[in-house]
Amino acid sequence: MSELSEKKEYVENCKKNESLLREALSELRTQHGDGVFGYNAKTFFGHVKEINNLFKIHKPLFKESRSALWGEFQETIENRKQSFDQQKSDKENRSHPYYQMIMNELHHADHTHILNPSIDELKLMSEYHQKAGQLLSQHKDDMTHEHKTDIFENLNRIRNTLDKYWEGYKKESQSKRDDFIARTRRNIAKNQERLEKQYTFLQHLEQNHSKNMDQLYEAKGDDFRNTVQGWIDETEEKISDTRQSITEIEGWIEEDQRKL
Repeated sequence: MSELSEKKEYVENCKKNESLLREALSELRTQHGDGVFGYNAKTFFGHVKEINNLFKIHKPLFKESRSALWGEFQETIENRKQSFDQQKSDKENRSHPYYQMIMNELHHADHTHILNPSIDELKLMSEYHQKAGQLLSQHKDDMTHEHKTDIFENLNRIRNTLDKYWEGYKKESQSKRDDFIARTRRNIAKNQERLEKQYTFLQHLEQNHSKNMDQLYEAKGDDFRNTVQGWIDETEEKISDTRQSITEIEGWIEEDQRKL
């Protein structure tokens, strides 16, 4: 092949690769609309990973084109990160009224100053406590981790007091129904503690994921970028497993609450 033919082929390949990358960047900008924080972030950064690979495999490419396309790529990522940060801020704003509503229910349930509540008082306190748990289950997806953690702590504290009251009532009544309630409440307590730990672990994973994504953007060499990508993939798998565990535990809690 003559030198002229080789140069022509090189130019055609550069233009072809540039067109392919421009199309990929256009899809990255348009295929990820606003939605529930976390889900869009996962699909978006999965797409980012795909385009990272495209930059690696689609060569040759004019130096100027590669520089411009890479700049567009980084700008798109940064804009989307800002969008996700805004979604997180919006979630905090949505969380506050639900937090106040649930804490109000817990306030009515928190009559620990009553030394020997009557069965009617105990039932009423338990109803408020149960209602708070149900509201948390209904609105958990729109609440921040901090608000949910505070509610969990209060739920557990009040539950411990209620369990003591119910234990005393069980000894007095000795009925099978009371035994069943006590067992169910203990099971709910155990699962609520497990759920709190899972939420804490999920927050830890999401923080690590965010840090790893920052490292990926700043990575200079392919070897380190591949290492960081491996961390990201592993963390995303753990996040998925933890969310599945949370859903399962919440199902157990809701099932037990329906039995009370």
